[in-house]
Formats: sequence, C-alpha cells, structure tokens
Amino acid sequence: MTEPQLAQELATFEAHRDELLGSAANKYVLIKNDEIVGTYEAESDAIAQGYRQFGNVPFLVKQVLPTDRPLNFVSGLISL
Repeated sequence: MTEPQLAQELATFEAHRDELLGSAANKYVLIKNDEIVGTYEAESDAIAQGYRQFGNVPFLVKQVLPTDRPLNFVSGLISL
C-alpha cells in the first residue's frame, strides 16, 4: 500500500506542533518533506514561497493551531 500524499509533511507538522505553537501560533507553516521551510503571516505568502522554492510539486501549508479545525463542505450534487 502506498503512503498518502503529504504524509511525511503532516508527520513533521505533528512532531513540531508544540514548538510551532510557542513560536508561530496562528501563522502558516510551509513544510516540504521533513523540513520546516518557514512561517508566514498569510497563507497566500506561504503558498507563493512554496511555488517559488519548489515549483509545481506537493508541499504542505498549514495554519499553526492547537487542534485542527474540521472542514465542512456542501455539495450541490446531493439531492434531497
């Protein structure tokens, strides 16, 4: 079975979450493989830096929060 995409980046985030909460709470972190590339005030800045540095390849941009916020999506394809 193959490892899910960005699994290494997510594991790196979790391993450093407490440290990041102390230094970069509510900011956005850019992670590629097992490297924390940087932290940014705006999500768009982190994404732009990821494309500049790595190109059009997978990298992780995640907000530094104590717990993950659940994402809710509504589909127009669901019929009632």
